[in-house]
Amino acid sequence: MYGDVFIMNNPHETLKILDEYEGFGENEEKPNLFTSEVIEVETDKGQIDWRVYLYNLRVNGLMLIISGKYQNQPPP
Repeated sequence: MYGDVFIMNNPHETLKILDEYEGFGENEEKPNLFTSEVIEVETDKGQIDWRVYLYNLRVNGLMLIISGKYQNQPPP
């Protein structure tokens, strides 16, 4: 760990598993459900590069979940 940041022992294998879980990559259905990018993140120890998955499909017409907690969202 780096402060509250997780350091991976085997990043190649871990990211391969995460990519598969998130539906990202050459062997996944197109278009990929997510894209993967490295962004700069500000921490209390300074800036670091962090890999994130960004939703890659249209959201027009989908319900906005104001709380951010989809588990607590009542059915439509």
